[in-house]
Amino acid sequence: MIKTWKDYPIIKKINGSYNITAIINNNELPYNVCSSDESGLVAFPDVEEYYNQLEPENKLVEIPIVISETDKLETYRSQKLSELRERLDLSDYQQSKMIDGAMSAEEYEPTKIKRASWRTAFNAVQIATTTEEIDAILAEAAE
Repeated sequence: MIKTWKDYPIIKKINGSYNITAIINNNELPYNVCSSDESGLVAFPDVEEYYNQLEPENKLVEIPIVISETDKLETYRSQKLSELRERLDLSDYQQSKMIDGAMSAEEYEPTKIKRASWRTAFNAVQIATTTEEIDAILAEAAE
């Protein structure tokens, strides 16, 4: 027996579209069916009608994920710390050249100033309490 999208769970999304499993070239792939896609793989009215006929226990509904302000701050902080780490990592080569004598202290001085600024910013971002505070710290850090 050949399976169709009706053989899989259907999820009604918050925006009113549906997630179904479509069979494309014998592959089971997730597919979003929305009312504005008139030339879609599966017609929106067909999916909506089928979903409405399902028993309540079989109706899957997308649940919005609520992210706390604390989690948003930690995610933002982590992203910005990664960016600062990357800047420091990319300048490690110049630091090594200066240590090995392949670059003079004068040539290295601009990089040294930037690295000090980035380390200071890194430490400040770790203890910042708002995204605005993080942004202000990074605005002052060397580019």
